[in-house]
Amino acid sequence: MVKDPVDAQLSKLVHELWSRIIESINHVVEADSSFGFEKFVALANPSIGQIIAAIQLVEPIVSVVLNSSQIQDDPTRTMQLLNCQQAIHLIRRTHVSLKNGDEAEYQDCIRKLRSQKQ
Repeated sequence: MVKDPVDAQLSKLVHELWSRIIESINHVVEADSSFGFEKFVALANPSIGQIIAAIQLVEPIVSVVLNSSQIQDDPTRTMQLLNCQQAIHLIRRTHVSLKNGDEAEYQDCIRKLRSQKQ
């Protein structure tokens, strides 16, 4: 059976989006492991601002693909894209918690991001 070229491209796109989100998750989790809450903002490289900038480039693409008709009938891809959105949300919450000095919120986000890390 020959795979539909559009389907193959869609699979590749979803994989690429997820890979970029995983890269951002890994940056956040590694910065936490290296610097913790107290020194994350001062020492993380890339900075949390750079990580946020990177996910802002991916986020609209995730939304468009998630709302496309080709995805809506595919529960596996839909779940992967929903996981992308959830990770983006958690990274944003991490950023806000660092800005607000809210260590409990930060730790909650890091714990959840670690569960998505690959």
